Amino acid sequence: MAVLRGSGATVDRLLLQCLRASDSSSVSVDLTLLANVDPDLARWRASAAWHRVDPWAWLAVRGSGLAGTAAGGDLAQRYDYGVARHLRMVDDLRMVAGVLGDAGVDFAVFKGAVLAELAYPRPDLRAYNDLDVLVAPDRFAAALDVLQAAGCQLLDRNWRLLSDEGAGQVHLLTPMQTVIDLHWNLLNTPANRRDFPISTRELLCRGSLCVVRDVRVPVLHATDMLTHICLHACLAGANRLCWLKDIAQVLITAPIDWSDVAARAREWEARVPVGVALTRAMRVFAAPIKPEVMRDLLRSRSWRLFLAGVDRAFPAYRTHRGGSVNRLVARAARSGGATTGAQLVRRATNAVMKGGPLRTEHHAWEMTDADPRSSRFVAGSLADYLSFVEAQHP
Repeated sequence: MAVLRGSGATVDRLLLQCLRASDSSSVSVDLTLLANVDPDLARWRASAAWHRVDPWAWLAVRGSGLAGTAAGGDLAQRYDYGVARHLRMVDDLRMVAGVLGDAGVDFAVFKGAVLAELAYPRPDLRAYNDLDVLVAPDRFAAALDVLQAAGCQLLDRNWRLLSDEGAGQVHLLTPMQTVIDLHWNLLNTPANRRDFPISTRELLCRGSLCVVRDVRVPVLHATDMLTHICLHACLAGANRLCWLKDIAQVLITAPIDWSDVAARAREWEARVPVGVALTRAMRVFAAPIKPEVMRDLLRSRSWRLFLAGVDRAFPAYRTHRGGSVNRLVARAARSGGATTGAQLVRRATNAVMKGGPLRTEHHAWEMTDADPRSSRFVAGSLADYLSFVEAQHP
């Protein structure tokens, strides 16, 4: 009991133990002792919310016999909402596949819904909020037209901002109230697209069909899916358990050719960020990765030792906020050790100059529609943004 009292470290270890279960039936974390000192499990629920693993947290609460107490908070409500959202998402997938297919627009679905269905034992274990759809830049306008004709509402309105910033996606709302992130590139910013050249057309050509419930939809090739979720996690900081769990689950469930992964990481100039994300997934979830793979991705022994030191001092499962040293290091990862070091120095210096090394960003979508920095602020012309997209390399 004394160990539990006021100890956030105990909560972190229990949450990690919960997530290390192979599926929901093997979640065996007993939270009764923790509830004795924290009746509403405030730390538990806050940590789960930060790491975006609410479903696993709820299963542990329910399995501990605490479902009807204050310890559950709104976890049950969010869990039920997530299940209902996924069912709506399947209907929206059917609509998207139908209208884009009829229009002859090649596309692929990636991240949330696909990972929930393909990488996890049950889709309720993977929380997500939107539907990510990728189309080629030269078919982006056509995709936008047919989706709007099908009843989807375009949410973005600040076309001046999106054109100036070179945004790689727009947001739509389906009649079922699902947000679609319609991408013409996997990466949203010009800076990231310059650092990591990824051809959307090649992704779509390499894709394959899969069945999500009863809907056949195109998805990314397994190699592209793994390489992307590693790169995406690293660019976001690789410090939330949901991202590392995704990587571990894909490694368990997908047929991975490691030589192909290494080749794709080199092609995208993303060896270091992919290596950083894989390293953290391996350390946190014992992901099955061969040492020679990591040496191929992270070729500098000094860099591997530095990353190991950062992960020991600032483990991802102990993170509870956006700003952290492990996040700063991951987001600095670029094509090689030298460029990563330069990026790390630049980011750390800029962050300190702005008021602290752990400062976090505000995203345009999170701002109010009265703020000119918000994507919902009315400015500019959609036609100008579409012209910008069509001029991009496919």
